[in-house]
Amino acid sequence: MLGKLMKYDMKYMARVLPWMYLGGICFSILCCMLIAFVPEKMEIISFLSTTLMPMFCVMMSEAIVIITVVFLIMRTYRSLYSDEGYLTFTLPVKNSTILNAKILTGAVWMAASLIVAYLVTYLPNLVSSLVYAKNGSYIDIPYEYGEVTATNPVTALLNLLMLGVTIITVIFLVPSLYTFCCTVTHKAKRARAFASIGMFVGIMYAVFIIAAIILVVISATFLSYVFTEESAVIQTMGVDFITFIMIGIVELIMAPVTIFSWLMSCHIVNKKLNLL
Repeated sequence: MLGKLMKYDMKYMARVLPWMYLGGICFSILCCMLIAFVPEKMEIISFLSTTLMPMFCVMMSEAIVIITVVFLIMRTYRSLYSDEGYLTFTLPVKNSTILNAKILTGAVWMAASLIVAYLVTYLPNLVSSLVYAKNGSYIDIPYEYGEVTATNPVTALLNLLMLGVTIITVIFLVPSLYTFCCTVTHKAKRARAFASIGMFVGIMYAVFIIAAIILVVISATFLSYVFTEESAVIQTMGVDFITFIMIGIVELIMAPVTIFSWLMSCHIVNKKLNLL
């Protein structure tokens, strides 16, 4: 039954979101064409195309993720806690199963939006880099701390695995959190949808601000110490270790929020649901 619920939600989301993703990719391809085919002799236009176009694509990628999140929030609210919720919760399945279907569907669309956002941002920057390299526009900046040796393969693999786990956590964090916000505010008498969006934005900002502060403190404290070492091997090992610690801290912040949001949402819809 969980699969059928997810299939229904996927079809509903597929009416809008894929077209937005396609539009974002087409916009990115158009920017790539403008960057690649502007004549080198037109220096001002060439400079603007290779600098502004990637910035526009970054803004587009952010808009894709934000619109996806807002669309998922509104869908969750309408199908569970508006008048449509009276019909949704009469289905012959547990309330938590219905909620899990929403969260898992949201995770799928979040993953899709992040992939599209990455492509929209990456393609113009890649073309811009190629154009700069072709024109010989790169400026060599000397490395202040000397030559750093190659990254240790084991450390690189651990960092890559941790980064993958963090990305997966983010994919589930967003739908778990906005579902929790919709669930907590479903008893509000007015503006429940806006209250859930406001609560979601506030918690997300708090999570990322806390993570950013901790990361800045760690990098400022340890990186300066690492680069005082004369050995390039020690510098590389220190940077790899600090990167591992930083990714781990981000994971330790986001994972509990994800689990708590998911479990509390299931508890409320099973025990304390009140659509009156």
